[in-house]
Amino acid sequence: MNNIIIAGAGTFGTAVAERLSWNAKNRVTLHTIEKDVEKDINEHHQNRKYFPTRFLSRYLTATSSFSVFKEADVIMLVIPSKAIVPFSEEIRKNTDKEPLIVNLAKGMSDDGAFITENIPFSRTASMKGPSFAIETINGFPTSFTFGGQRSDYEYFKKEVLTDTQFSLDYSSDVRAVELMSILKNMYAIAIGLVSGKFNSPNVDFLVYTKAVNEMRGFLRIFGCESDTIFRYCGIGDLG
Repeated sequence: MNNIIIAGAGTFGTAVAERLSWNAKNRVTLHTIEKDVEKDINEHHQNRKYFPTRFLSRYLTATSSFSVFKEADVIMLVIPSKAIVPFSEEIRKNTDKEPLIVNLAKGMSDDGAFITENIPFSRTASMKGPSFAIETINGFPTSFTFGGQRSDYEYFKKEVLTDTQFSLDYSSDVRAVELMSILKNMYAIAIGLVSGKFNSPNVDFLVYTKAVNEMRGFLRIFGCESDTIFRYCGIGDLG
């Protein structure tokens, strides 16, 4: 069994946990600081605070205890970006293992560093892509870029994602995957504003093309692999 802990039981964390529970080899637990959410998931197989009409897999469980991280094989971080470093330091105190830590949050640390660089574990990865929570929980094919070590990517794709309808492409440049997720939010807003004002495919793709070129330029400035723009975390997540 793959012992998977999802840290964060909001909309996206719940959606990812639901999908991962479709793989019979995954034991999935949601970690939450919200006692009402913990009780709702364990007693009613629902998270009505975030998905009022949705029933969840009966194999999903929730907890607020940090002891759950002790035997984790994979820990997926789906909490606010500013909380990730102190949260992961707390996890470090509760496990002697070296689980795979996968960051799904978008943002940077308070000191301006990439989040994965400040997580106190040796096996860290970033997973980003076009993944709206409602479509994720409803089972739509969903894709991500996995940034990390090749061996962790192969394990995660083959063992964890079986039967989940999640798709991955790969980059060894974790910083590039993190940077794309930060830039994507800003450029997607700009594209949306222009699209709303002009309602013109000509203008939409003019701005889209400029955005892609600028994002590729930022990758070079940060010393990252510029081809990462062509992954799911880049162009794939810009629309």
